[in-house]
Amino acid sequence: MDDLHVPWTRDSYAPLVSRALWENLPQVIGGGLLFGLLCAPAFVLFSIGYLAPTVLIGVITVAPAWSALLVCQRALLNGEARPNRHFWPSLRRYWRGSIQLGLVAAFPILATLVTLPLLAQNAIPPIVWLGLAADGFGMALMAALLLYAFPVLVETAHREHPTVWGLYRRALHLASRHLPNTLGLMGMGILFGFAVLYISWGLLLITPAVFALFVASNALLVLQHASQKS
Repeated sequence: MDDLHVPWTRDSYAPLVSRALWENLPQVIGGGLLFGLLCAPAFVLFSIGYLAPTVLIGVITVAPAWSALLVCQRALLNGEARPNRHFWPSLRRYWRGSIQLGLVAAFPILATLVTLPLLAQNAIPPIVWLGLAADGFGMALMAALLLYAFPVLVETAHREHPTVWGLYRRALHLASRHLPNTLGLMGMGILFGFAVLYISWGLLLITPAVFALFVASNALLVLQHASQKS
């Protein structure tokens, strides 16, 4: 892993990430298990049908765990032999910023949960469909922005102390400037979601960590590109 310290380009991105995943599969799985441990309360609530509490508990537990997992994957890409040792310290360090990002992202999800019961009416007003479309757009936009907001948080919080709105503004800039990367990661996330639904829920123990590795490496690529531009 010592030669991962090379310039990240569109051509080197896929080979470097694939190599990092293959050579560090036990560490990736370990990171996934730590992340799954923090996600367990939200998963239990989801399983018994408490959707709104799932979202709120997810803001408190899943969002900080995601930041911690990204730190571990970033350390793995740096060639560290024990990247998961950063998980618990990072969970404490990025707890507040992660919850703030998660709270903003929770609004379109909660709005969708409010709108969905209205579809049970015999005659559905057009405004309901319009609201549902707006909720769907809001969730898709948030998904795209969070691909960059969380990595920017863990890359910059130790020196810049960015605000939540500053993180989202920078995420919007990066997501729109690197649209193929954004769409590719969103497509990967959807494929992983289908794999969990139609193959095995057990994949939840590994797919988040694999996805986090691609998200962290993409952030490394685009932030390196941005620093070269400035």
